[in-house]
Amino acid sequence: QLITFTGPRSPEWCAAFDRSSEERLWPAVRDLPGLAGDVVGSTSDGGRIALTLAESIETLEAGAVAIMSTELLPWEKPEHLTGPDDLTILRLLHADVPAAAPAG
Repeated sequence: QLITFTGPRSPEWCAAFDRSSEERLWPAVRDLPGLAGDVVGSTSDGGRIALTLAESIETLEAGAVAIMSTELLPWEKPEHLTGPDDLTILRLLHADVPAAAPAG
């Protein structure tokens, strides 16, 4: 799943995004079965991109439910919680996974 928040974004928005990600969003999803990983990046104008790797669409949907079920933290302001500019689901059709090295 690829989510983009296009810049320019204010320093306040960027700080809220980063802090919310660490303090509310990641704790809500980190133990979901089937979640393989998450990478977040930023652009020079404050935009953000988030790539989430999961084993299934159901895992991504469960993550969205978990996040939407959380309560805002006392410092969070709704005006900083704008939705993404784009959300794309990408499917991996084939992967060549190397065999495990023999124990030795």
